[in-house]
Amino acid sequence: MAVGMLLLAASAAWGLRGEPVDVKAVTTGDNSERIETIPIEKNPGKLRTALKLDPGDMPDLVRNDRLRVSAELLATTDCLFRSDRCAGSPYEFNPTIDTFLVLDSGRDEIKLAEDRRRCLQEEDERQHHCQIAFKGVDASEASNRLDCETSRCSLKVTIRAFNSSADGSERIIIGSNKPNGNIVQDKARLNAIRVRPAGRLPEALRSRPVRDDFAPVLKKVVLYSQRVDALKAGEVLEASVDARATTEHLGYPALLGTQIVLTEGRAQRHPGDAVRRVASLDGEITEISGTNCTPKQSPCPIVRTGIVRMREDARAGGEEIPLYVNVIARSKAKRADAGQGDVVKLMDNGGLKVRRYTPTPDPTP
Repeated sequence: MAVGMLLLAASAAWGLRGEPVDVKAVTTGDNSERIETIPIEKNPGKLRTALKLDPGDMPDLVRNDRLRVSAELLATTDCLFRSDRCAGSPYEFNPTIDTFLVLDSGRDEIKLAEDRRRCLQEEDERQHHCQIAFKGVDASEASNRLDCETSRCSLKVTIRAFNSSADGSERIIIGSNKPNGNIVQDKARLNAIRVRPAGRLPEALRSRPVRDDFAPVLKKVVLYSQRVDALKAGEVLEASVDARATTEHLGYPALLGTQIVLTEGRAQRHPGDAVRRVASLDGEITEISGTNCTPKQSPCPIVRTGIVRMREDARAGGEEIPLYVNVIARSKAKRADAGQGDVVKLMDNGGLKVRRYTPTPDPTP
């Protein structure tokens, strides 16, 4: 209750518009993945493009624009033993996965950010799903160096996997897989925001947790909520969450699934009709995605990021309404039955951050 009261008090001062700028936001949106699997090689090898904003999809750029980019990707290890689920040969080793966020002019490219991790596959600490996220990366200098004003620059996420025990027949899945072997995607996005003039970024609105635990029984709860008042057509919200969760006290792993959504209420777990009407992507700032959190690897990161653009003013029934950026979570016990009172504990790290970009008004005719 104390946390909720604190958030309500803070909301009165938050959600104010920043200085108007010429802003354009683009995203790969739904079904962004370009590949289904990549091979696990013995040594670091060929990089494959998992996500891409082609030159024609990028915002127009001139020298000294601010270019801010972000991305999410889900990489999943394959089966431990031969079954219908397998996309390649079974394996028990922990593959290393390299992921890069890259700006490419067609003649040259610059790596804006990189992520290297071991995706744990061994039975007693198996992650299975590894969530990769690049939050709020400034690509302005890289855009100038590549002369994106005259070059046809693209933005992409490239990925490779390797382990000294691999023979190349093993696979990492981009997305997740079902017991029948079907690969499920629509769990990734690549985003870019161009701001002109570059200037100072809008101040980030910061929210502490609404609650600090959730039950491992797939019931959705709201972990964070940020109220944003008087959103207008053309405004862009950039949201990210950085937290940690633990199952160490449970003694069994739990699948942690999260999503950032725009809603009409602090307690809502899905975008409502009004949000789907006025916001891009039906108000889904990120896709639903997650990872398995094991006791051995706890605390486990919850890192998500995405953008949404207002297509219309936030109104319902002819009245202006506030909207809420909510972080939704659910979990499921793995290799065990959840006991009554069992909870996954949230260890807040950086919390939820929301930046609000307000466009320059159209000139009067």
